[in-house]
Amino acid sequence: MTFDEDSGSAAVFVVNRDLRDSTTVRIDVRDLGVGRVAEAVTLHDDDPCARNTREQPERVGLTPNGSAGIEDGILTVVLPSVSWSAISLQR
Repeated sequence: MTFDEDSGSAAVFVVNRDLRDSTTVRIDVRDLGVGRVAEAVTLHDDDPCARNTREQPERVGLTPNGSAGIEDGILTVVLPSVSWSAISLQR
């Protein structure tokens, strides 16, 4: 996690390395003073061996992750299996 005190924004980067199951991550962000998710994106494909090729240059890419939210100072996000996510938080 990174935090910019001047702007009051934070960035959270999380990985799910499980080959089969999604997981829900909860992070206490109360001390940061952030209150909303500005953006949440996830890099994932149902096929963990998928890759971008010349024939399919956009097979795997970032997609919005609508599961991210903050309630009572707790950031909650669902991570699909074999995924990387970035969440931008703001005051």
